[in-house]
Amino acid sequence: MGASEDGFVTNDPSWFGSTTVSTPGGLCENTLQLEDTKDPYPCFVINDLSLDARFASLPVVDGSLAAYRFYAGTPITTNRGINIGSLFIYDEKPRDGLSTVQREFLHQQAANVMELLETKRQAADRRRVMLMSQGIATFLENASRITDSSSGAAFASTDKKPQARRTDERRSDLLGVWITDGHEASDMQEPTEPPKPPVGDKISMILDQAALILRQSLELNSGGVVFLDTTIGYTAAGSIDAYLDETTILGAQYLQTKNKQSQHDSEIRNATLSQPVHEIGENLSRRSIKSSTEKHKASKVQAISAAEIATSDLDSSMLDGKTLQSLLNSYPKGNVWYMDDKGFFSSLDQINDLERFDRGSPFGSRRTVPASDVTKQMAEATILSQIFHKARQIIFLPLWDAAGDRWYSGCFVWSQSAVPVFTVESEIAYLSAFTNSITVEISRLDAITANKMKSDFISSISRKLRSSTEGKNQC
Repeated sequence: MGASEDGFVTNDPSWFGSTTVSTPGGLCENTLQLEDTKDPYPCFVINDLSLDARFASLPVVDGSLAAYRFYAGTPITTNRGINIGSLFIYDEKPRDGLSTVQREFLHQQAANVMELLETKRQAADRRRVMLMSQGIATFLENASRITDSSSGAAFASTDKKPQARRTDERRSDLLGVWITDGHEASDMQEPTEPPKPPVGDKISMILDQAALILRQSLELNSGGVVFLDTTIGYTAAGSIDAYLDETTILGAQYLQTKNKQSQHDSEIRNATLSQPVHEIGENLSRRSIKSSTEKHKASKVQAISAAEIATSDLDSSMLDGKTLQSLLNSYPKGNVWYMDDKGFFSSLDQINDLERFDRGSPFGSRRTVPASDVTKQMAEATILSQIFHKARQIIFLPLWDAAGDRWYSGCFVWSQSAVPVFTVESEIAYLSAFTNSITVEISRLDAITANKMKSDFISSISRKLRSSTEGKNQC
């Protein structure tokens, strides 16, 4: 928009369409950097852009797109004090700054924009919370029916994505027809009653339901959920390290990343708090990741639900059991990896490090970022971005089996969309509650199995004792 001589905003026919503007060196970058100022209405003002060497060559100044001379912008700031955008005005004529009233007006409009964004975010958050609550309720209801029913065929997953189990395993297809060894039950002698699925099948059905409901409740229209079996190659926590084992996919990538980043170690170690998170993260390797050898068994897919457009590569060459174990040991409470379209990444672990840093330190103080930790995170992000194609966000959350005192499964949630952003307060908290419900249901099935085995054992002993007693009486 332009401004008239009396200071009022006027309609301006100039329209450049929807595009992106490079932030570094731009006017908005300087506006976004306005913080910790005593000015009640902070604004970044340039009276004549053509006379400022920093901005004279910009397309909106030199005539390529426009020939603006005056600029005034104020940051759009969240209630946490984070500048997420800018509201600015141009004028084709140089001006002598803005009056206090004009600065206040511009600042108030930026606050109105932020209030609107907050209102929309809160509405979206309420909707997501509602979906999450419904998701847990639906899962508990279905899991209870599966556990207590004589046949769980009616509760089979309706997900259209092919499951990663072998087809000769006993399971329920989309029509609820039991399949055994690749043949429909209808091809054989029809039982008088529906067959009772074993506990293993019920656990598989519970995990199928969990993956499907999680994907739907998180609205992963371009992503998915997968549970990987952590019992393959399981060892005690802390006793393995795939990062140092070149025969694992993670170890091979870690070595490659370490060699590639060796010349940047000093820059990484001296990363400052003032740098954006994506600058502390590093560019992901564009090379195809090295395959692990057959020395380590592949992680078995327990259940998976993915949108039609979301693809993943979970074969044996991509994620081995030892790599999964190292992720469990490194992130027992879970982690989130964020990628952008340029391949840069940051992780929740890095963000937590930043939040723990003393923000009251003198300006310019530096914190040490261990190069080995950054390299490990880069290697993790690289292999995960290769496994979950085009993922912009990936959550990893392990499931702990308290009864067996071991990790039961590793849950991965990925999305090809950068929004909504996965957060600790929302998605991870929900996943924690949901996965706790999963382990409770599985423990309940294990308890039922143990009680049945105990009952069968006692019945068997009782029959043998009765038979022995009857034999002695006959003698």
